[in-house]
Amino acid sequence: MQLLPSAALGDAMRAAFWDGRADGPAFLVLLVWAALGATLASRLFKWE
Repeated sequence: MQLLPSAALGDAMRAAFWDGRADGPAFLVLLVWAALGATLASRLFKWE
């Protein structure tokens, strides 16, 4: 479940607000999801 974007975002926000640190693995998961989503959108989305 830690590979889902909502879990990664929650972990990153929790680490930033409670511990005052950046959670690298959570940011990496979010980056992978963003890249995957952008790639799929550019390939599948058609204006027509």
